[in-house]
Amino acid sequence: MSSTETLTPPTQPAIQKSGPVGRIKRVFADLQKQEAFELDGLGAVSRLTFLMLIASSGLDDMVEYVMIGLCVIGFVMPAVYRQPWLWFGISGTMLYGHVPHWYEIDNHKYLMIYWCIAMFCSTLLPDKLKAKSISFNARWLIGLCFLFATLWKLTVPNYVDNSFFTLTLLEDPRFYPATMYVCGVTEDDLRGIHEQLGELENLSGTEKSVVLMDSVPSGVRNFALALTWFTVGFEGLIAVCFLPFGIKFLDNIRHYALILFGVGVYALATVQGFGLLLMTMGTAQCPMQKQKTRVTFISVFAIIYLYSLGKMMFPM
Repeated sequence: MSSTETLTPPTQPAIQKSGPVGRIKRVFADLQKQEAFELDGLGAVSRLTFLMLIASSGLDDMVEYVMIGLCVIGFVMPAVYRQPWLWFGISGTMLYGHVPHWYEIDNHKYLMIYWCIAMFCSTLLPDKLKAKSISFNARWLIGLCFLFATLWKLTVPNYVDNSFFTLTLLEDPRFYPATMYVCGVTEDDLRGIHEQLGELENLSGTEKSVVLMDSVPSGVRNFALALTWFTVGFEGLIAVCFLPFGIKFLDNIRHYALILFGVGVYALATVQGFGLLLMTMGTAQCPMQKQKTRVTFISVFAIIYLYSLGKMMFPM
């Protein structure tokens, strides 16, 4: 070897970071890669679910904060919504918060719990089957929900005799805009009717309706009658459309039927949680190739949320 030659040190292999920090970084990078190449639309459905739970989970105290924390993690972190542990935590929190009060929570809170459990179970499947499973569960949950709702209404006396909606229009603040603007009832009329209702507090709904019938404005009675049978017919139609009877025509209109129902929920009853949940499940069961229909579901979701927000900011 001549004196002019120099020795070149051998190339050292790159040292990969190890330890907890390195593992966390690799997991985060994998999640970013999953979301970057996602083609099944699961991200949109999951984030709608997180927003729905933040707005309308119905939980109280620390349980609500736990739910909000889990939903924020799922919303902001890439592809973590594809992980079963997140949905296990969300489902467990819903069960822990609602089961002790099962006898007094709203009906749609049960449906929220079923939906969260369905999300958890679906994320246990291989990645390529997750969205298909969620779509399957969404369609069945919607179909069965509306089927049982229709059957319940047809078998309850104070619904079919028109007294349910008559009293709802007069007692439920969520319906006051419809009572006043559609039925022509003034605030003074409502106050007078509420005084009468206070005197009848020991009576059942049907008995109250019978006693009040002569003093209830005809506009309320007529609108209540229309709502009673329109609701039965429309909910029955949605049930038939979503349950897999194999009728192509019904299969094609199911998305539009649910969207119209959602618009009616926010415009009339303002039941925010139910409306948001229906639009979330509607998005989940809508095929990816129907992009315009999926966007419509998401748009109605936003309208329901903004309408309810406006009601809180500008109460009647």
